[in-house]
Amino acid sequence: MKKDTKKGLIVYNPNEAVKNRAFIDMFTDKGKNYNLDISLCLKNDFKDRLYDNILFCINRTRDLNISKICEDNNISAYNSSFVTALANNKYKTIEFFRDYFNKHDIKLSYDIFPDTCFLSCEEYENNKLNLCEYLKEKKGFIHFDKPPVIKSVSGHGGKEVFLLDDKYDYQHISFPDGCIIQRFIESNACDIRVYVLNNKIYSCILRQGKDSFKSNFSLGGKIKKYEPDTDNINIISHFINAFSLEKYGFVGIDFLIDSDKRIYFNEVEEMAGTRMLYSLTDKDIVEDLLYHISCSLD
Repeated sequence: MKKDTKKGLIVYNPNEAVKNRAFIDMFTDKGKNYNLDISLCLKNDFKDRLYDNILFCINRTRDLNISKICEDNNISAYNSSFVTALANNKYKTIEFFRDYFNKHDIKLSYDIFPDTCFLSCEEYENNKLNLCEYLKEKKGFIHFDKPPVIKSVSGHGGKEVFLLDDKYDYQHISFPDGCIIQRFIESNACDIRVYVLNNKIYSCILRQGKDSFKSNFSLGGKIKKYEPDTDNINIISHFINAFSLEKYGFVGIDFLIDSDKRIYFNEVEEMAGTRMLYSLTDKDIVEDLLYHISCSLD
């Protein structure tokens, strides 16, 4: 092994590692092009592997503690614990960006953040049988011209996302980490996934839902490459610049888009998937991420 080879881990939960074996192999194989010796580490084995001259860690667990332990031991983490913690809590993400826009006096002709309220697990469980009334009377939430959206603060991939209408039986829904309720944005089930690498726009994909208001590719949605106009690129740049002191490694930022091409912030996917990129573009995100990591370590 070359003296300048840098050792790193790609960390997965055991069940996710099985499903993503081919993706993991791409990292281990392509890492050799940059003298990066990358090996798979299951989350349960992480602490045992930590002190094996590891210089960097690609954290694919959504567990901020993995990244935090790395940072405490001067090991570069992708993504950082700050990004991991924030992006895996939808309500905190919205509040972070809303606060950034306010502090920097960023004003648009419309509110890019759909009206949102947060309910703890206990608050939701105690009021789910008369939720609409509770939202109106106790939370001041008034947007019922269309059924609002209710979603877990920690869900991903379109899971644990529902329309809040009277036909739905809420008794079987549980949100252990709490939930948010948002004003429904008429988007024809379309959104834009903005892939961000090293705090720059990497690629944009338009997704459209199939037989659902949700647009996730994993749920059967259609996809195509998308080029945002200048106005939307400027808006997206604010969301990237908000992390100027805390660089993204690789994430997806999702925006709903209406018929007038206005975009509305939806969420940040910290552990963004890559199938859409490989399906629609000639970009190699694994190669490009490894190049970024290699340059950051030099």
